[in-house]
Parts: sequence; C-alpha cells; structure tokens
Amino acid sequence: MVLLPALGLLLLLSSPIDAAPSHQFDAFFPGWNAMIQSYLRTNCSAPFYRYQKSMPSSPKGSATDAVFPLIECILDQFPEFRKAEMAASAVILGLLPTILQSLGSTSAETSLLGLRRPVLALLCATGSPAVRRMTAGEFLRNISRFTVRGGGADQARVFVMPGLSYTHIPAMYRLWVSVFEYGIVGGAVANVMILTYQLSVHALVVFSPRTIILLPLWTSLAVVIHLAGVLALYMRVRMEEIRDTGGVSGRFRSRISDEFTPSFFQPSKTWELRTENIWFQVTTWMLSIGTVAHTVFGTLILSSLLFFSVADSVNIVARYAISTVACRTVLRFELAGMSEATKKQSHEETQEMALKDATCTVQEQSD
Repeated sequence: MVLLPALGLLLLLSSPIDAAPSHQFDAFFPGWNAMIQSYLRTNCSAPFYRYQKSMPSSPKGSATDAVFPLIECILDQFPEFRKAEMAASAVILGLLPTILQSLGSTSAETSLLGLRRPVLALLCATGSPAVRRMTAGEFLRNISRFTVRGGGADQARVFVMPGLSYTHIPAMYRLWVSVFEYGIVGGAVANVMILTYQLSVHALVVFSPRTIILLPLWTSLAVVIHLAGVLALYMRVRMEEIRDTGGVSGRFRSRISDEFTPSFFQPSKTWELRTENIWFQVTTWMLSIGTVAHTVFGTLILSSLLFFSVADSVNIVARYAISTVACRTVLRFELAGMSEATKKQSHEETQEMALKDATCTVQEQSD
C-alpha cells in the first residue's frame, strides 16, 4: 500500500534533474543574495554572460568549463572574513545529517506505524529525511515489544509517554486527533520539500556545480530505507484481524477507516512473530549499512554547498530539525497508542483465560 505513493514521491523529487542549471545563479539564500547579485552585475558580469550563453543547449563540457570561472570570480570578490564564514557554514551544514539522525526515528518504528496507518507512516518518513541507525537485534527487539503472542506486551511500556492517558481523549474526538496529526506531518513534509527545492536550484555543490539532483536524491533515499524497513518487518511479523471484516471490500474499508483513526482507538489486532530466516538477517544488515551510507552521502553533499552565510545555515538546520521533531512527535504519539492498545488487548486475553480457568475449577469441584 505504501509502494505506489513512495514511487510517486521519488518521481516528484527527481523532476528537477531536467531543469536548466543556469537558474542556480538567479537567486541565492537571503543572507548573501544581494551581495552576490551585485558581483554578477559588475566585476563578474563577463564570466556570468559566458555561462548564460553556454546553457542549456551547449555540450556538457563547455558548460562546466564556463561555470568554474564564474565561481572563482565570485570567490575572488569575497572578503577573507566572508570566506571564513562560508567555511563555518560548511561545518554547520555538514553536521545536519548527523543531527537529524539523532532526532529521527528508526526504520522499525516507522514500519510498525505502517502496519496500521501506512500513509501517515510514509509522510513521517518523508518529513524526516534521516534514519536512526539500528542493528538487526535492535530491530527485532523493537518489533517484539508489540507482539501479543510471546509476551511482548509487557515490554511495550518503553513507548508510553509519561503522564499521557488515552482514556482522557473522548472517542468522538478521534477524527480531530487524526486531522491534527496529518496537519503537523503535512506541514513538516511541505517544509522539507521546499528546502529540498531551494537547496537544489538556489545552491551550488562544489564538486558538481551543474548537478541539481543530489539533494532530492538524498531526501528520497531516506524514504527508500524506511520502505526497506517495512519489507524487513513483513518478513518477521504477521498481523491478524480479530474482527470479521467481511471479504475483500470489507478489508479495504477497514484499512481506509484505520488510516484516519488513531492507533489507540482502532480495533484489536494480533501481531505474531514469524520464524526468522536468512533474508531477514540480510535485509536488516543492509538497512544498517544503508543508514550509515545515507548519513555519509548527506554530509558530503551538504558540506560542499557554496555561498551560505552562518545565519542561512542555522536557519536551514533549524527548519530541518523542526520537521524531524514534528514527525517524531506524531510517531511517538502513535506508538504510545499502539502500546496501550497492545497492553489492553493482552489484559483482556488474560482476564478471559482466568475466567475460563475459574469456570473449569468450579465444574471440577461440583463433579
């Protein structure tokens, strides 16, 4: 269910690759835009004119030959203290993937939400373009906390938010809670998409100044890693509906209803661990490697961006961090609801078994 929206997202993010790279000099981030535009109109007007004439119909080699003299001309106009500030900005932006990784969610957590609310999980993955690293054992421990069979419900308390009681939320407000969640996550996704576009079109990567696909690619890869986590989860967990959904159409209506219902208010479901196989180990191992590679790739790209002031860099980091924290908050809220629902279901099953045992004991005594 999450595959088609994910493919559409990848196509959307990849669309800027065909844009004319000459637009990269039309506008920069606010901190230095006026200063750089004045350089392009005065001291660097000649190389800027040659660069514009070489785009986009000329061969790739000639365009590359034209862009480097233009970059060098702009750098020659920079005072030394501005160059030092740009170096500090590179450090700030280079730390962004590591910062987001520490604030973001693991692929296991996103995948768990995807079992009940796949669209919301996909939006959370998109609005938080970083994945927290975890090993295969940690992945398994996370999903084991939510399995009813096997005693996992007792460990689900780790996801419960202190002081939060879902009994204080009336059932009539469940739709409004869901709308509020989508509003938060939708705003985070919009913020990330705008930043991705701005950093692609209004910025230059020093080792590949003509390329504008690197930032969208980095953002897309985070979603791919989360989708791989969904695959690993399905290899290890089977979810069963306790209620009678009434065939295929009933299951479809049930999934649509679940998508717009917070996890705590959803009908009971049984999650059972499957037998572990080699493909689960391979997938989780590749997830761990992919998470590290994604962080390194993002560090390489973001630390290589040119012409950013410290103020602009801090603003970029703050906007990314806000989106990540917003998605993380919604995800934690849903996981807390799933934990409460799991414990509630386990408690009901325990009471039912105790009642059966008591009934059997009474019958034996009467006999």
